[in-house]
Amino acid sequence: MIKRDFEFIVELATEFFTQEHIVQRMALIQSKDISGWEVWLQVEFAMFLEEHIDVVEWIREFQYSMDMRSSKNQKYMAIDFLVRKRRARLGQYIAIEIKQNKSAASCIRGMMKDVCKIGLVKGSEDDIRTMWSLGIHQFLPQEELKSLVKSYADEYEVQLAPNCIKTKSIENTNFSFTVF
Repeated sequence: MIKRDFEFIVELATEFFTQEHIVQRMALIQSKDISGWEVWLQVEFAMFLEEHIDVVEWIREFQYSMDMRSSKNQKYMAIDFLVRKRRARLGQYIAIEIKQNKSAASCIRGMMKDVCKIGLVKGSEDDIRTMWSLGIHQFLPQEELKSLVKSYADEYEVQLAPNCIKTKSIENTNFSFTVF
C-alpha cells in the first residue's frame, strides 16, 4: 500500500506540473522572482484534483486534534490535502502537505517539520492511510537532493518509507518538485 500510494502521489504531481498553464506560471514566478505563491499552488492543485479521474474525494485544510501528551502548545492542526483515491475504502485518506521555498534545503527542512507535525494527530481521529510531503524548490540533482533529504530525516528523527523519495524537474523552469 505504501509504495502504491507513493507512486500515485508522484504520478499526480508529475501530471500537475506538466500542465502547460502551470509550467508557464512557474516560469513567470521564476523570472519575476515572485515569493509567497504556496496558496496559489494549493488552489491550482485543488482544481486539478477535482477533475482527476482517479481522485474520488479531496479535502483541503482539514482540521485534526493533536495529541496533547506530545504537543503542549497546539490543540489543532490542518493538513493541506486529504485525498481518497478510486477504490480506496470510504473514509481512508492519503494526506499531502505542500511546501514551497526557493531554497531546496529550506523546503526540505519545512517538509520534515510537516512530517513530524502529522505524527502528532490524535490516534482516535486518525483516518490517514499514508502521509506524503510535496515540496517545490530550485532544482538540485537527484542524488544531491536525496542526500539532503536523508540528512534532514536523521536530524528530525523521521523514518522515511524505503525507496520513496522522488524529485523531478519542472520543464522550462529552474524548479523541481520532491515527494517523500
